[in-house]
Amino acid sequence: MKKTFELKRCHIDVLLLCIIFLIGAFIVYRQINGNKIEKFYNLKQDDLSELFTVETTVGQTNICPNNDNNGHVYVFYTNWCGASKSFMGIDDKGKVVDDNATWQILKREHQFKCDNDRIGMHQIDCDTEEGSNLANKFKIEYLPSVFFVTESVNSKLESVDKVYTEIPNDPIPIRYNDGVIKYTGEHNLPVVKNFITSQYNQ
Repeated sequence: MKKTFELKRCHIDVLLLCIIFLIGAFIVYRQINGNKIEKFYNLKQDDLSELFTVETTVGQTNICPNNDNNGHVYVFYTNWCGASKSFMGIDDKGKVVDDNATWQILKREHQFKCDNDRIGMHQIDCDTEEGSNLANKFKIEYLPSVFFVTESVNSKLESVDKVYTEIPNDPIPIRYNDGVIKYTGEHNLPVVKNFITSQYNQ
């Protein structure tokens, strides 16, 4: 009887270890493969131009001379949203209170500096009028929302504006939205950083 009890207990211990292992493996898998992206195909040139020039973009870092960045990351947030505050490391007034928050670490990331991969980092407060308008155009459904915009999109906009100025009646068919990518995965540091690096390395 005692042997049978010990055998059952052994089976239970093995089963519990297997469950713990599976949970751990699932967590690691989500950490590594948490990237989910969504391309935008319904934006207009004016929407993107507004994004590149939005005055409510504060706390810009890694903006290189002559704007020769390889790409730009935009995060839409508010000061009252718990998930935004956690991701941004800010309090109810927008003041940075956690230097180890995901966004604060990304903004300091040496890899994104101008002498390396040159990624512009921007944040847009959706509580401002301009930020709210942009949030509507970019169909922001949850906060924080992270976008990566390839530098080629910005270059296309500049070249098209120039051509339109010189030859206003000659339309140029360019799909601006191919380089506008919305991140829809988890908001922890490894997967967000992996999302950014995977986009500019394509």
